[in-house]
Amino acid sequence: VSFKNLCDTFIGRQRYLLLCEQIKGIIITDIPYLDIHLAGAAMRFVILVDLLYEYQIPIIVTTLDKQQNIETICEEGPVEFAFQRTLSRLIELGQL
Repeated sequence: VSFKNLCDTFIGRQRYLLLCEQIKGIIITDIPYLDIHLAGAAMRFVILVDLLYEYQIPIIVTTLDKQQNIETICEEGPVEFAFQRTLSRLIELGQL
């Protein structure tokens, strides 16, 4: 599923919960650099990863810019601090 379809639309926590109850794994593609202009989408991504972690659902992610590392996609803006926890959860879920 593309990042745009999952996080760049106004999907709420309840819909993410329903998704988690129906899947056994997920691949999220084309995650862009999450700067201040994408703060809403970045926060939805954080919420989604939190729920995936709660349900222990394996995840694979790819970035929009294939040269960019997942660790560097959110280094500024209001979600930067929360993203650090998300990053460690992404790494852990990627190893399931």
